[in-house]
Amino acid sequence: MQKIVVANEATRRQLLTYIEKLDVSKPVEFSFKPFKARRSLSANNLYWQWITIMTTHFNSKGAKYTTELMHDA
Repeated sequence: MQKIVVANEATRRQLLTYIEKLDVSKPVEFSFKPFKARRSLSANNLYWQWITIMTTHFNSKGAKYTTELMHDA
């Protein structure tokens, strides 16, 4: 399966070229959805380190947060 993220005119043309070259003797299914960027594992780890630091800081000032509540805030 090939994944193409259409983010500009060049990638739109790439998708159209791919479709034009398809073997139509075999069924092909397409689905489209909005692109959602995902954090890398290292960025996600850093994010949770900061969430933990902020939770610790606010709780030291009398707040009652968990890391999950801080994440949802």
